[in-house]
Amino acid sequence: MRVFIRRLEAGAGVLILLTAACGSIFAQTDLAPFADSTAAPAATPTAEGIQGLRPAMAQIGAAVAGLRIDHWKGSGALRSSTRDDVASIQRDLTGTLPSLMVQAHASTLPSGPLAPALLVFRNVDALYDVLLRVTETANLIAPSEDAAKLDAARSSLESARRQLGDALVSSAGAQDLELAHLRAEAVAAPSKPVAPPPTIVIDDGPARAAPRHKSKKPVAKHHAATQPQQ
Repeated sequence: MRVFIRRLEAGAGVLILLTAACGSIFAQTDLAPFADSTAAPAATPTAEGIQGLRPAMAQIGAAVAGLRIDHWKGSGALRSSTRDDVASIQRDLTGTLPSLMVQAHASTLPSGPLAPALLVFRNVDALYDVLLRVTETANLIAPSEDAAKLDAARSSLESARRQLGDALVSSAGAQDLELAHLRAEAVAAPSKPVAPPPTIVIDDGPARAAPRHKSKKPVAKHHAATQPQQ
């Protein structure tokens, strides 16, 4: 009996050791292939360039929201035109530009169309021109605090605009290479013969025999012999 109990204890110990070993093996198993199958696709340069606009947009919005244009020097007409420029900047930051960025983000996959991103770049370029005009006016007639905020926001937008432009150039170059590769493959591929259209056979059942026509024998016409008149 004691021998039997000892054997059971030894078997239980071996089972515990095997369980611990299996757990260690599963813990050290590399699950990278499974992680790669569910990982998000890498961001393209165009997508990164568009996302890089958001910090600059936030900085511009904060800079123009804190302006005290009524305390600026200069004529009333100059301050009025500056207020109009600031209102235009705010409308673009809250409406037009975010909408264009959403549309462009949906097409930033590899080989995606560049037209939406180009629209974003054109809008950012126009925004920069208006912000530059407000900044230059502030450097002349605004308090130094307002001028410094505007200049920092302008510098941030200029950097983001340059990054987006470089990304568009990189994406366009990658698409050109891909198109050239596809054209080379199309030229090198042997032309496949065009298969003739399939013949459609309609089964109407067994063929019918052609009707036979009885030949009509010519009827001999008997002409009565004519006797000469005496």
